[in-house]
Amino acid sequence: MKAFFAQLIVVSSLLVGSSGMAAELDNLLQRVRAEGQAMSRLEQQREKRFLADKQQQAQKLADAEKTLQKLQADNRLLHTEQQQNQQELQALQQDIDEQSQDLQALFQAARQAASELDSILHTSLVSAQFPQREQDLQALLDDSQPATLSDLQHLWYLLLQETIESGKISRFSSPVIMPDGHQQTVPLIRLGSFSITHNGNFLRFDRQHLYQPSRQPDASVVQIARSFGEQQQGMAEAVIDPGRGAALEILSHTPTLLQRIRQGGIIGYIILLLGSIGLLTGLWRLLDTTLIARRMRRQLRNPSQPRNDNPLGRVLLAGQHLREQDPEHLELHLQEAALREIPRLTLAQGFLKLLAAVAPLLGLLGTVTGMILTFQAITLAGGANSSLMAHGIGQALVTTVLGLSSAIPILFLHNLLVARSRSLIQILDQETAGLIAQGGAS
Repeated sequence: MKAFFAQLIVVSSLLVGSSGMAAELDNLLQRVRAEGQAMSRLEQQREKRFLADKQQQAQKLADAEKTLQKLQADNRLLHTEQQQNQQELQALQQDIDEQSQDLQALFQAARQAASELDSILHTSLVSAQFPQREQDLQALLDDSQPATLSDLQHLWYLLLQETIESGKISRFSSPVIMPDGHQQTVPLIRLGSFSITHNGNFLRFDRQHLYQPSRQPDASVVQIARSFGEQQQGMAEAVIDPGRGAALEILSHTPTLLQRIRQGGIIGYIILLLGSIGLLTGLWRLLDTTLIARRMRRQLRNPSQPRNDNPLGRVLLAGQHLREQDPEHLELHLQEAALREIPRLTLAQGFLKLLAAVAPLLGLLGTVTGMILTFQAITLAGGANSSLMAHGIGQALVTTVLGLSSAIPILFLHNLLVARSRSLIQILDQETAGLIAQGGAS
């Protein structure tokens, strides 16, 4: 429009400037009119296109709104589905966590059972026949790797095998370390999980090694085990170690009588020496008084013929020689003769009483000495060296036992000798009193 007015102003100026140009102006006017009409048509076309575009945009807007509504509806559905999926995921995750906890508890219980079984297999006599069982448990004992179903099944199999084999008697061959140190493959007999024997000798098992201790039970027990091994069928007497080797272990470490005595040291030897002297003295005196009592009883049966081999006979002989004397003189001589016989009848009783009192005191002295050695060992080693402590404690206990063992029989012998000598002295007193009475009556 601005261009049109500008042309119109130019035309007007031209008309004012020159009248000769009227024709050209008419042409110009027509052309302007034509251009104006063309512009009008163009504007109409533009308006139609605009209206058409407006309708299309409105349609598109409506379609977009419908699409938006549909998408919103779909979004709501998807949101609802997402919430449901999240809830399902949470439920599944919770279920997985619970199952995982159950599996962890199961694996932990399985590993604990495997650890306990592994400690059993170390010392079980069944492992002597099946030495590879411990290696089969290593996969289950390894915490760095998850346990598998195969591992659990193998654990169950080993537990079942240990239970079944513990109640069976099996014969097999296996290497055994002999007492001299060399290894030899020999036939063995396993009685459940209690004992393993070879030719009647009991074996020990420790971490896949069988060895024969140098010390064995009594010969009668070994003979029973040997007879059981030789019998192939039927019922037979057998010997088992209910401690699964503990009794044999105690036997192998139990010191002999000589070793016990050596633990007492010098004090123990002194107690044994005094005890031996006391026992020999007591037995000698017991034998002597028994012979004297027998002779005196024989003399009592024949008092008219006194003999010089017994105290009563010597007293009777003294009475026969003094019958002519007065009663007072006879009484004094008979009492003197009886008193001369009393020291032989009571010989060594004081010595035995002394030994019975000294032996426990020496045992107490050995006990104190042993405790001193024990405390010295504790001071030096701080209680870490049990062998040094055991030496002192062993001396303390052994000397006490030796002292009591020596004193008790000596004390019994002393009391027996005292009672027997009193009875013999009483017989002498009675017969002496009878002789005095006879002398007084005559």
